[in-house]
Amino acid sequence: MTNEKVIFVDFDGTLAKKDKSVSQRNIDAINLAKQNGWEVVLCTGRGVDNVMHITKLTDIRYVIGCTGSVIYDIVEEKIVYQQIMDKAIVTRLYDILKDTDGFIDFATPKQKFATNDRIRQVDSLTRNIKTIQKDIYEFINENDIIQTTYFSRDLEIARQSYDMVKDVREMDIVGYAKELFESNPKPRGHYAIDMTAPGVSKGNGVREFCKLFNINLRDTICFGDEFNDVSMFKTVGIPVAMGNATNELKAIAKHVTDTHENDGVAVFIEKFFN
Repeated sequence: MTNEKVIFVDFDGTLAKKDKSVSQRNIDAINLAKQNGWEVVLCTGRGVDNVMHITKLTDIRYVIGCTGSVIYDIVEEKIVYQQIMDKAIVTRLYDILKDTDGFIDFATPKQKFATNDRIRQVDSLTRNIKTIQKDIYEFINENDIIQTTYFSRDLEIARQSYDMVKDVREMDIVGYAKELFESNPKPRGHYAIDMTAPGVSKGNGVREFCKLFNINLRDTICFGDEFNDVSMFKTVGIPVAMGNATNELKAIAKHVTDTHENDGVAVFIEKFFN
């Protein structure tokens, strides 16, 4: 990598609109940043395979996926960093959650696999996730899993499931549907809980990336909107909150831009370079 400055950008609620599309204005803004000598890196809670099409649209080379569990080089098609979950912990999480009215997807460094084909109903980017066709315990034993995500359509079941796994040792909950802790939440199709190896976070993923490529953290910008972006905001030089971000994130941001529906990433980048 030749660029010495980096923009880390979240996907859901940040670069992407509600329908998961990325506007031409945001694509043009990414190109503007690159023309000015900045590398642009996608930093997302999703798996690498879920966002591969976005990297092609935007000519992004690197993805920090699964909330910081993996750094993937699209051009060379190789993993440059990963944190793998202990198989015994993944098995324990599966044992705890398997009898609830929900389902699980397991992310390997390159691809996600689900215990139920209901995964394809979550959103447009999960339709190609494969369903595990073999014994789940055998699958866990044979694969390096970097993130375990639980989904439920029922908010109360999701809340109960969170309580069931929150005290499991040797793993961290790195993301969850914000509605789990809201008193009057708006309904949504599915409620998710993301679990990883201990110490995983977007902030740690950013630090590892900068170590690998000798980037000074002062020469970094990030965009985000949710709880799992907090560590990234505390790590980079210039954290930028989306207009639709949580109040917690806005409180620690250096700048607040427009919403994801109004191309907030592009709004800031255009002002920054022009």
